[in-house]
Amino acid sequence: LMMESAETIVSGARLIQKVLGIQNVIIGIEDNKMDAVEVMRKAAAQYEGFRVEALKTKYPQGGEKQLVYALTGKKVRMGGLPLDLGVIVCNVGTCYAIHRAAYEGRPLVDRVVTVGGTVKKPANYLVRIGTPVEWLIDTSKGLQENTRMLIYGGPMMGMAISREDIPITKGCSGIVALETVSALVKEGACIRCGRCVEACPMRLSPATIDRYTRKDMYEQAEAAGAMNCIECGICSFSCPAKRNL
Repeated sequence: LMMESAETIVSGARLIQKVLGIQNVIIGIEDNKMDAVEVMRKAAAQYEGFRVEALKTKYPQGGEKQLVYALTGKKVRMGGLPLDLGVIVCNVGTCYAIHRAAYEGRPLVDRVVTVGGTVKKPANYLVRIGTPVEWLIDTSKGLQENTRMLIYGGPMMGMAISREDIPITKGCSGIVALETVSALVKEGACIRCGRCVEACPMRLSPATIDRYTRKDMYEQAEAAGAMNCIECGICSFSCPAKRNL
């Protein structure tokens, strides 16, 4: 989307800037996409208050609170919103859609979807909302024989699906086919290693929240910060005991 529609994205951002009276617009892009950084810098160069920053490639760099900290050095408090700091976050897809709504009178009817993993022809597609997952997989020449699971969404935050006639919605960023799936491995006991605590970008204790929720102690889980979880999946990914955190 950035490579092919940079001017449209910047136009949408300028509309947001004008309507909300925003002084500075910062576009953050991870530094493994320097081609997109250059294209966006060229598109934004003529507008005052716009700048494009290349950020360290680190998951979940695109998370709202993580992005605000990376670009401004300001920390959004637990339970707070970026707006509390005078900041709003919009992704490039939103800016693109705002331009098309304002200048073309066009509602949100399509989105870019990545099809990756163990498919025969991984690709990015611009598809209409409502397109079946089955069509995307067929257009990618089908699944490889070693595929064990389909994920609707990204590999860390998506959910497993058991059928292919599900439609693409406006919030679906991709379809990922996986060969090795840690979720299918039997859970072990928590060994209290603290890796989930070290890995959590929200500075929570996933093991503690997990212990409370398994015992239906929801008030205690909330007190431990469960409502601040951004569901990034890093805790489960880093757990040597394969806990479903």
